[in-house]
Amino acid sequence: MDDEQKPPRGPKGPAASPAEVEEVYARLEEGEILEGLETALALENEFPQDGDVALAHAAAAYQAGFSNECLAATRRASLLGCESPSLQRFYEASALFRLWESEEAGALVHELLEENPDFPEAWYLSAQIHELQGDEIGARRGYQEADRLAPEAFPRPTRISSASLDQVIETALKDLPEPFDEALGEVSIVIRDLPDWEMAQPESPDEEPFPPDLLGLFVGTDRMDKSVFDPAEQPGVIFLFQKNLERMCPDRPSLIDEIRITVWHELAHYLGFDEEEMEEMGLE
Repeated sequence: MDDEQKPPRGPKGPAASPAEVEEVYARLEEGEILEGLETALALENEFPQDGDVALAHAAAAYQAGFSNECLAATRRASLLGCESPSLQRFYEASALFRLWESEEAGALVHELLEENPDFPEAWYLSAQIHELQGDEIGARRGYQEADRLAPEAFPRPTRISSASLDQVIETALKDLPEPFDEALGEVSIVIRDLPDWEMAQPESPDEEPFPPDLLGLFVGTDRMDKSVFDPAEQPGVIFLFQKNLERMCPDRPSLIDEIRITVWHELAHYLGFDEEEMEEMGLE
């Protein structure tokens, strides 16, 4: 992208060095998400007028799952000016998508792809947005373009029939350990294509909604909070979201593994395990 296409930079103070900014991305590459976020926050505190630092903060917040924080950081990066306007738009659109603002996210991605059509991550995000909006043709094109540009990173989703999915789920749940196997008999499993807005709403107004690319969700009262007075005919429900699972898994064996882990994770919610305990079991 040439200089004429870049947004004007805001008033500048001292700027972080490229190496300091790169440290944030290096930590994210290594999977050190919280460390990357801490590094970005420290840099932003020291260099509050640096748009590239704000963009690194956005990247870290996105990977940490903090969509509102990511959105605010991307908009600071835009106002201050940054060296990667395409990346800024991508993270802004990604945060909006996770916050269920699909129309605004779609408009941003459309603009981005008109200027930079060789951006596979943006095509993949475009596919997800179209899919959420029920536009299968737009989704198919996005997945095809992402696969064409970066086939190893973005293989096309492996679509399977409902009957095949039932078989995959049966295979995936054959050997769950105790107490998960016992708990499985106490809940229902329901397949949906994708979550919807109502389902995504959190229990607390201070929390962000569950994102549209959610793989599974437990809805109901966990075993720890159950009362003898709870109606027996109202079991908990584990929702599995088929299109998101298919998108995550390039083949049947990986789909079996992902469904097993997803159901196991949601059963852990039902059994009352906290997030730290689930991370220790490899369910995060």
